[in-house]
Formats: sequence, C-alpha cells, structure tokens
Amino acid sequence: MALIFFRRVGFFTLAVMFLTIAGLSAWHGISAARADAMSLQARWQVEQWRSGKRASLTTAKWEEIKKTLQSALEVTPHNAQLHDDLAYLYAMRALGMGTPVAGSKNYILKQLLLENAITNFRLSTKLRPTFPYSWAYLAFSQHQAGQSLVNVLPAFDKALQYGNTEQNVRLVLAKIAFDNWQEMDAERKNRLIKMIEHSTPDAQKTLKKMAANQAIELTQR
Repeated sequence: MALIFFRRVGFFTLAVMFLTIAGLSAWHGISAARADAMSLQARWQVEQWRSGKRASLTTAKWEEIKKTLQSALEVTPHNAQLHDDLAYLYAMRALGMGTPVAGSKNYILKQLLLENAITNFRLSTKLRPTFPYSWAYLAFSQHQAGQSLVNVLPAFDKALQYGNTEQNVRLVLAKIAFDNWQEMDAERKNRLIKMIEHSTPDAQKTLKKMAANQAIELTQR
C-alpha cells in the first residue's frame, strides 16, 4: 500500500514538475516574442547604423531608441542581442562627440556613455561568449574610455580568438593595436600581423594603410 502511495505521489510530483517546466517555457517564449515585437523597429535602426546607413541621429531619436531597448530588456533581461544593440547605441553617441576637453560637461557625458556601453557589451559577452563583435566593441569602448591596455587585452584577445576572419573585427582590433603598438608584446603583434596577412587583398590594403599612417612597420619578430 505504501509503495502504491509512493508511486502515485511520485507520478503526481513528476506531473507537477512537467507542467511547471512547460508553463515556464511558454512564459519565456511569450516574453521573448513580446520583446522582439516591441523592439523590432529600434533593432532595425541600430542595424542600419552598424552597416553605415546612418540617418541623422537627433538626441530625441537616440533617447527613443534607448528607452525602447531598455523596455525590451526589462521583459527579457538575458537577451544578448538587445544588450549588444544598446551598448552599440551608447558607444555610437559617445564616439560622435569627438574629443571633448578633459573635465568638461561633454567629457563627463562621453565617459558616462562609454561606461554604459562597456557594461552592456560585457553582459552580452557573458550571454553569448563566442560572438566576436561584442568582444571587439567591448575592447574598443574600453580603449576609447582611456582604460589601460592591461584592462583592454582580455576582450581584445577574445575578439582575436573568435573573430580573426571577420573584416569589421579586424579593423577594430587593428585600431586598438596600432594605438598601443609600443606597449603590445611581440606575441600579440605577430598574431595581428598574421591576421592581416590572411586578410583579403582589399582588407590588407586598408589595414596596412592604417599602420603606415601611424608609422608602424608590420614585420614579425
């Protein structure tokens, strides 16, 4: 009798667990669909900016897109792409500010924007650890924020590991490396030079021109 009761209780427990898991899966599916729907236009606009099709970005438009992405993240906080898009939005506005005078209001604003970009790129890398673009733009945002090379290199290395065949990742990594060439160790310099050598002819031309503009000689040691 006890065994029959135990089996019944066990079956009932499994049934409850199954229904709970099914319910959670359905809830997450609905949440993801809702977040996708509410952020569709904002994500499309960010993608346009990523591809170079930049319409004029007013402060009002930037705020609108930022709030939309933030609202979508409240629904699905573990959405790597939303974090990446929001981070890109912060970084894009920061870079558009040029080089403000240190200590000025614009300088403080730019640093705040870069901090937000860094936070969201970092969250994106945790949720999608092998996606090279998040690592590359994390490293670039840290570089633009004036962080030391020691702080930048972990993200730089991950981007180089996962994205050395991606043209846009190569451009970002080259920019960071060339700006810090004197501090870069020989191993990383050689890896970067090898990356350039394995690029397409057009990409090689662009990357070598970047190096030449900073009087950098691309020879392995």
